[in-house]
Amino acid sequence: MVAVERRMILASLRVTPRMLREMTRDCTVAHASTPPKPGEWAIIDVVRHLVEGDRDTLLPRLRRMLAEPRPVFLVRRPQDHDQSDLVTLLD
Repeated sequence: MVAVERRMILASLRVTPRMLREMTRDCTVAHASTPPKPGEWAIIDVVRHLVEGDRDTLLPRLRRMLAEPRPVFLVRRPQDHDQSDLVTLLD
């Protein structure tokens, strides 16, 4: 990976939480929890997926990559989803 690509990825990761907060600032609980169509994800489902993916998968794996010479990662099993509200998830 080129240094420029690395900087762009890190910058994107840094601003994503702020962008999500801004994009959902005016969402009511009802709007955030209602899927646009049957079978599609509601806003809260998308945010929860992003938060859980970073918190429960990406960050622990990054820590292991920094701490271990050749970490092996098992497939992550779905767990109970975080039931926090949108504001808490984005905090």
